[in-house]
Amino acid sequence: MINVYAALEFLENKLYTSTYDLCREDLGGFSDRYWTCSDNIMAYKAFDLMNEATYRDAILKRLQNITIPCTCVEGHTAEMNHFHDTIISASNTMPDPPRSTTNYSIDPFTWQSSAVPLTSDPPDQGFFHEEHCSGSEMSDYADSGLGKGYANLCFLEAISYQNQQNNTKANSLFQVGRSKWDSTNKGFNDSAYATSKIFDAYKLALCIIASKKINGTVPDIFADLDAKLTAQQGSDGGINSQYTANEDQQGSENCETTAMTIIAYQL
Repeated sequence: MINVYAALEFLENKLYTSTYDLCREDLGGFSDRYWTCSDNIMAYKAFDLMNEATYRDAILKRLQNITIPCTCVEGHTAEMNHFHDTIISASNTMPDPPRSTTNYSIDPFTWQSSAVPLTSDPPDQGFFHEEHCSGSEMSDYADSGLGKGYANLCFLEAISYQNQQNNTKANSLFQVGRSKWDSTNKGFNDSAYATSKIFDAYKLALCIIASKKINGTVPDIFADLDAKLTAQQGSDGGINSQYTANEDQQGSENCETTAMTIIAYQL
């Protein structure tokens, strides 16, 4: 079973930076990179569920002071991105089909976002916001079958529909995401896995979150999800982000995966 208190200490003592009131991405190659969404909005929710008001309030204040110039009528601040924020509040929804990623850079001196999105992958250092308002439509996200569609998008869309009180649609999309579970290799085998042959650990946590929000209980594969997430937890409490079918760890112990795991177990 995951040790959520060790995971919390990892966020507090390893990733949170009081200079910026934000959590860094990880302790490895991206230790000088900060994401408002998804990393810090997930950290905010994790701190909230663990009753850590000091960290929670500091992060939220920082995010609410950054305006993102997306294509919404009035724009919005950095605690929203039409994607991960569906987890945070029942009033938040996302487009269907979901939109691809648009990244903005943020100036840490003025805390102002760039007026236009980045045209290439963000560098290893800096402050960034991931937005899903104006990107291209990902119309294949709910394609059926292993190696097709995107489990994470199905789960997030399912939560979005639950937030709109459409439990039928929410359950339908949840089951599509659930159907990507590879019971042999113990991971979500979707289009991303078919390309990389690497499983994303945050999808394990996201499945639990979606199931709890939609059905009020853990999914039927919880024992397998818990075992895999527990195997990703390091001695310092952080949750490793990726693994292979051979159980080789990939990626790093990062903010997104650790925070989402806390949310999954504390909802």
